[in-house]
Amino acid sequence: MLKKRILAYLIDMMVVAIIMNIIGIFMMNSNTTKLNEELNTLNNEVIDRKISEETYINRLVIIEQDMDKENLNTNIIELMLVFGYFVVVPFCFNGQTIGKKVFKIKIKAKNGDLTINSLLIRTLMIDGLSSLLVCISTIYLVDSMPYFIIKTGIRLIELVILVVSVVKIKNTEEKQGLHDRIAKTEVVEVN
Repeated sequence: MLKKRILAYLIDMMVVAIIMNIIGIFMMNSNTTKLNEELNTLNNEVIDRKISEETYINRLVIIEQDMDKENLNTNIIELMLVFGYFVVVPFCFNGQTIGKKVFKIKIKAKNGDLTINSLLIRTLMIDGLSSLLVCISTIYLVDSMPYFIIKTGIRLIELVILVVSVVKIKNTEEKQGLHDRIAKTEVVEVN
């Protein structure tokens, strides 16, 4: 079951990534291109040891925040897409996303019917919704370094929750990840 869940999750993340890349092509502008070129130059400078790590970090955090400001509309669309795909789709389609359908598994409430709230809790914990919400809501409120720390911190927390969930699914009798346990859901096989 763990293998099915991981593969289904990878398919789902690829679906979201493909859609976002297509949208990103249409939303890219000259400022985004310029910032990407600046980031590539910065990466090359640190690799070639032309700048110190401290200079690299100081310039990186400014570029990262500028890129997120430039891509704010794209990030809002990604937020809606992640919410739609990981919350609305399984709510409307009997607990399944494309990946779960392929591997014949579904999300099920432990007690009663699957709700938008339980799916939202799962998505906030492991599908990147938390980091998107935090980034969108803080991008204009804090300077570059605190923004970078907040953004990196929330992504690390999501990664830790994901890893803990995989370990819990593999090693516990209930086969529930941390996100399942808190949302009071489970993933089951379907015929």
